[in-house]
Amino acid sequence: MCIRDSAGTDPEPGALLAPFEGFLVHAHADGTVELLDAEGGSAEELDQGCAAPRDSALTRSGLVLACDDGALEVTESDGEVSAEPVPYPDGTDDGDRAESLGHRPFATTVAAPAGDDGVWVLEGGSEGWNRHYLPDTVAATAIGEGGPVLALTGDGRLHALDPETGEERASTDLLADVDPEHPPVVEADAGRTYVNDAEEGLVYEIDHDDDLRVARELETGPAPHLMVRTGY
Repeated sequence: MCIRDSAGTDPEPGALLAPFEGFLVHAHADGTVELLDAEGGSAEELDQGCAAPRDSALTRSGLVLACDDGALEVTESDGEVSAEPVPYPDGTDDGDRAESLGHRPFATTVAAPAGDDGVWVLEGGSEGWNRHYLPDTVAATAIGEGGPVLALTGDGRLHALDPETGEERASTDLLADVDPEHPPVVEADAGRTYVNDAEEGLVYEIDHDDDLRVARELETGPAPHLMVRTGY
């Protein structure tokens, strides 16, 4: 993600900007993380960094940044903002790092593909990641609060996994074709999960509390190659 700073300088490749508690968290490409105020000025530099920031997820417990060496969880208490690193387990390969974070709004759990053979799960406030083996994972998100982790594999099958053990709770064949270079998006709210199918021109509404039952097939008109959440 490239951004332009408040002084109007050239964009900074590899930086990340995310809102948090009335500030903007600016994770620089060099690993420095600072808070920007409403005018775009630097309000505070955090004492923990985030090398090569990749993505962010705003949860109920804080802001999670996906970094080269793990996650950085930014939290606020009594007006004080702090950051705590959550490193990957020893031996994690470069290709297995989380590139994108999926979660349900206001939940505290995030999930991400772990390379192409598993799923990362991180609970807010925890000291480490869980990694569950699931070959050919292309997209993932977490429901949180006792709900499953949802993972889509390259064969078009959607899986519901126990977030702690990785045990499969349910699965269903959903998509006929998946482009691994441009995988579908898995977006969740409290009661439903949505998966876009560009080939069929559909968005599937999934009841993740009912064995991944397809509740509706929503025709989009234009092919839904991109799907984003708006509002909460």
